[in-house]
Amino acid sequence: MPQAILQGCVDYLVEPWEPEELFYRALRFHPVHRISLAGTALLVLPGCIKAEDHEVPLTAIEYSLLITLLKAKGSIVPRSVLSTLIPGPLKAPSSRRIDAHMARLRKKIRLCRGNKFSPGEEPGPRSSPLRSARGLGYYLITD
Repeated sequence: MPQAILQGCVDYLVEPWEPEELFYRALRFHPVHRISLAGTALLVLPGCIKAEDHEVPLTAIEYSLLITLLKAKGSIVPRSVLSTLIPGPLKAPSSRRIDAHMARLRKKIRLCRGNKFSPGEEPGPRSSPLRSARGLGYYLITD
């Protein structure tokens, strides 16, 4: 809804509100999730991850996967649970499509961080807050 309002879908409204005001009013009813990574604060909104100076778009699947991991608060989310968030024919939890979505999500988080890594830290799966528990599932590490 907030994205639609910002793009001009306000014709049906009686009150003469500005799109920005409607956007922030709509956000009151939608929880805003925050991720803190090495001093960088990221906002997870429907359709994007926002940093201080830029935003990276998310697909609906990536958003639902990220929110599920955020709600688990560092606990491992089983592959079977994650596979139910991906539409389409049900595949075995060992299917590689979960890994493909997580790889794209890692890349988007890295883009949103602006490739700011600690000294000696190499970009890769271990530099991402999205971690894999081999054969079990995924979990999210935040500050």
